[in-house]
Amino acid sequence: MQFTQEAWLNRTEFPLGIFEAKTGSVVGGTGINQINKAYRVGNIGYWVSTPHVGRGVARFAAKQAALLGFGELGLTRLEIITLTHNTASQRVAASLGASRECQARNRLYFQGAPHDAVVYSLVPKDSAGWSNMRDNA
Repeated sequence: MQFTQEAWLNRTEFPLGIFEAKTGSVVGGTGINQINKAYRVGNIGYWVSTPHVGRGVARFAAKQAALLGFGELGLTRLEIITLTHNTASQRVAASLGASRECQARNRLYFQGAPHDAVVYSLVPKDSAGWSNMRDNA
């Protein structure tokens, strides 16, 4: 909790929890990190606990994080970077209208080793149709 508060106060990153509305239990997390203020670029990450996968939770949360990034933070580009085998995260990125830009070699360091990753991008105009997007979450 202290890390989250300090990150928000210092505006270095913006972690967000995803909570079940009825119980308040943690369902997952999202947020913006790896912010480059000079270039107005950041990274969106998200995760959802297994019982809540496939319900639109990640898309809803990532959309809210992106709106924060483009709105309050004034970012002009957000990247979603997924491991090449993480097709669920890639579907979330695609459902937001993110552009698949490349497969980058050794882009992520995960479980003690470098891995290739798929890089997606969102820019503010990609959010134009989001008000019509049906959210299941």
